[in-house]
Amino acid sequence: MAKEDLSFYDMKGGFAPVKTEFGRWWQTVYEIHLEVDLPPNTRGKECVVNITTTELSVQVRGETKLKGKLFGIIRPDESVWTVEENVMTILLSRSDHAINEIIWPSLMADKSYPLDAVAMHETRKKLDLERFQITNPGFDFTNARLAKCYDKVKELPKEEDE
Repeated sequence: MAKEDLSFYDMKGGFAPVKTEFGRWWQTVYEIHLEVDLPPNTRGKECVVNITTTELSVQVRGETKLKGKLFGIIRPDESVWTVEENVMTILLSRSDHAINEIIWPSLMADKSYPLDAVAMHETRKKLDLERFQITNPGFDFTNARLAKCYDKVKELPKEEDE
């Protein structure tokens, strides 16, 4: 894999965006963030966004930019999208945030838009630091160094067949 294809970790913002053909996405403890690149002068009324607990579809001027089953379950009533300066920002509220160490290894259930090795490593560290900040609000973990092993990925619990 070429170095320019790896994700860039934003030290100031503290996230590792995954570049995609539609734009980019990243995650926090509570949310999944997407930025969809739009043609110039696109207005919100030219966009159709459907968000369900397990699926997301985005159409812009009749063209499907993104459609499929999400990797995890979200809360559609707490999710929002906006259009500003030729970028659609979508914020999906995660419903699995209470389960420690759950990270979405890809945006979609079919493994499309996966985290590369750099994004996976940096996202896991960022989520741990964010969880520490949430549980210890009086402390500053900005420059904290973690001695935890980030080589193994913890998967979501599998749903049982009915």
